[in-house]
Amino acid sequence: MRKILAMLIVAIMVATALPAMAVGLPTGYTDYYHGENPITVDTTVTVPGPSGGGGSGNPPIIKCKWETPDDDLFTTGIQIFPVLDGVKEVTYWAIVTDPEGVDTVADVYVDVYNPASPVGDGQLKYELELHKVNHDTGISKFLSAWDNDCIVTTNDNYFNGMSREEIKAEIWHELNESTAYVYKVTGELTYCQVAGNYRVSYIAYDIKDNPSARLENHFCYVPTAGIEIDFTSVDYETVDLHYWKVVSGDYKMDTPLKPTVRGIGNTNVKLKVYQDDMGLGTTGGNYNVKYKARMDEGTYVEYDPYEEATLNEVLPRCTVEKLDFGILVDKAYGGAGTYTGSMTITPIVEGNYGCCQPQP
Repeated sequence: MRKILAMLIVAIMVATALPAMAVGLPTGYTDYYHGENPITVDTTVTVPGPSGGGGSGNPPIIKCKWETPDDDLFTTGIQIFPVLDGVKEVTYWAIVTDPEGVDTVADVYVDVYNPASPVGDGQLKYELELHKVNHDTGISKFLSAWDNDCIVTTNDNYFNGMSREEIKAEIWHELNESTAYVYKVTGELTYCQVAGNYRVSYIAYDIKDNPSARLENHFCYVPTAGIEIDFTSVDYETVDLHYWKVVSGDYKMDTPLKPTVRGIGNTNVKLKVYQDDMGLGTTGGNYNVKYKARMDEGTYVEYDPYEEATLNEVLPRCTVEKLDFGILVDKAYGGAGTYTGSMTITPIVEGNYGCCQPQP
């Protein structure tokens, strides 16, 4: 069309300059200029037979897909951090078209699968239906995801041989011309759900139930250790020298005199315990105090002041366990009296979750 218009402009210019018979334009252009010979082009359409349901026509095409948020743009792939003791919302996005016209796309779904063994069962977590978003919003979200390198494009030969910029330009053009649409849906990941690589599989159907090729990838639900305790201090009260004194916990939160711990991250954890000498000092180069601790009804781990000790037991996700702390005082550097100090409890990820580095 651009070529025809360009030639038409030339015809006008020459005809204006040379109104005589010397115009010399190809047959039809002078007549077209005078409005007596409109240009005709051929049109073609293929009409299928009566619909019998399913199987006829071309299926939809999922051009690309992505998930948000990507909480770590410096790490390859989609990284999603959990909300400790909470729910993380994940939005699933897809751009879909259809050779028979984008309005023949009937349904778009995403299937999300749990991490595989050994941390998960690999089973379907949920299937969600995606819905069309506003035209301008869709374009904006696509460009943002593309610039953040979050896009996964179709895994067939649709974009074979095209550069990254060419792919971006083609998708943007289709969105701008409304020959492809952006679809989205939001799902949830709780802190109780296991960390690891979640498989996400997108599929679209047209009005005749023809399925698209699936477009799949994984996102990493980043392993994050998290605990909650119900005490701010441990008071051993009065002790007898050379004898262990234990403060026992229970299995109920909000009982601060009986230490309790709860897992609030998306991994199993072990606990590290570190404590100063509470001012009790040393004798002959040896500390005058020793500590021990355990979780649940496990085995006590004994440790000296300023030594980081790891308890033997594992705290599973979303569970509550009791903590027991013991102290053995052989001598008080300053004599009889009350001594104070501080204890640090640190959760560490227990297990290999098969994706990015565990977060503190």
